[in-house]
Amino acid sequence: MRGYAFFLSLSIVPLYSQGKTDFLRDVQPIFESRCQACHGAQQQMGGLRLDSGDAALKGATDGPVISPGKSAESRLIERVSSSKKGFAMPPVGEPLTADQIAKLRAWIDEGAHVPAVSPADLALPPAAEGSAAVAGRVGAARARQAKRYAGFAAARGIRTNAEADGALLDEVAAPEPAGHALLARAAERLHLSARGYHRVLRVARTLADLEGAPIVARRHIAEALSYRRITALPEGEALRA
Repeated sequence: MRGYAFFLSLSIVPLYSQGKTDFLRDVQPIFESRCQACHGAQQQMGGLRLDSGDAALKGATDGPVISPGKSAESRLIERVSSSKKGFAMPPVGEPLTADQIAKLRAWIDEGAHVPAVSPADLALPPAAEGSAAVAGRVGAARARQAKRYAGFAAARGIRTNAEADGALLDEVAAPEPAGHALLARAAERLHLSARGYHRVLRVARTLADLEGAPIVARRHIAEALSYRRITALPEGEALRA
């Protein structure tokens, strides 16, 4: 498969955190498992989203909930550490464990760094196989999709990833945590619409099928992003081909 690789200028690619706490490994899983039911893509109580690092740093309708370098002054820590009914987060279920709170504190105290969408994330590897091999993989991918959508073919006419709608894609193409974090950050950085977001997800699911992978991984999201023709970025954010 061939495509065009797009590169964000270094002026909009911040350095990865040099601290001990890693956002993707230590923090994002906590947000995904304990916070996103109320503060994710489908619902944003108080205007707060915790489905990406950038969104978390933007805060809620009434202001920031994270003060980088100052966990003791961060409202997020105050809420997840509280036991007061109606104030504590999450509002239902078990409270965060001491270990989870410690990870959030450490991440904030180290500066609340989040990884960028780097040039490496958007670069495509060179083609390394012939047309016969590609044809074989395409046939196998079509067979996987036919099996996946067997229950939808008659009722909804869906037989391939190309025909799947957003809600169904969210179910069958849910990325692994690292892939989800990359896609969420790219969607915010590149101002993807809901249609654009699902287009990337659809391509990533197809790339995973071509590879024979059961789950959409970060590498599939990165490659799907590289196929996207980006026509405009916010003022001051240059794009280099």
